Amino acid sequence: MWIVVAALPIGLLIGLISGGDFGSLRELELKLWPVALPAITLAIVISLDADPPLERLLLPISLLLFAVVVFANLNVVGMAVVGVGIIANLAPVLLNGDMPVREQAVIDAGIATEQTVEFVELGAGRRFEEPGDLLTPLDARIPIGVLDEVFTFGDLIVILGLMNVGVRLVRPPGRPADSMVATQPVLDLRDQPLQLPDDDVPSFVQTGTQHASVTRPLPTVVEGSASWDV
Repeated sequence: MWIVVAALPIGLLIGLISGGDFGSLRELELKLWPVALPAITLAIVISLDADPPLERLLLPISLLLFAVVVFANLNVVGMAVVGVGIIANLAPVLLNGDMPVREQAVIDAGIATEQTVEFVELGAGRRFEEPGDLLTPLDARIPIGVLDEVFTFGDLIVILGLMNVGVRLVRPPGRPADSMVATQPVLDLRDQPLQLPDDDVPSFVQTGTQHASVTRPLPTVVEGSASWDV
């Protein structure tokens, strides 16, 4: 599951290549970030050691520690998506004791054949799906042959979420537009008198007062016709 651990650095790299920089990281206030260190350590142990001590506890503890950090930093763009993925993984693990893995998915990923699948070591915190397991749609059932892995829906959500977090850390949304608006001068035209060039002011407009007024001569009626007395 190295791709899950590498998702955040991959997102950072994508953000830098697309024009981002590390300047915005100086303004980032990540809460409870030290809690992520043991969570990452446990995730690496689970990935590298197929039979670590207390293997049934490592995965739920790692997920819980990640959840603490994620939900403490929901103000960071993309963290909410990561939180959804962690919950989607944590729920079946807590309900079933381990993460159930669909046997056919292991075969479809090219990890084993129908004859050898029973000898596959799934790693710490994982076991093959059994009758009576709960929340089976959230178990490991998505084969990724290129990586020789079987993912859960939660894994995919976490990967996409972490990549999005990485991109947004170096390319915060709205930063260019906000800075442009902030640097533009604001003109306040309220309560400003209307001034027209002298050449453009008609002779019947009386100036010199607060509000310009227009004088119009009254019409004079001439027998048999109507005309304006100018």
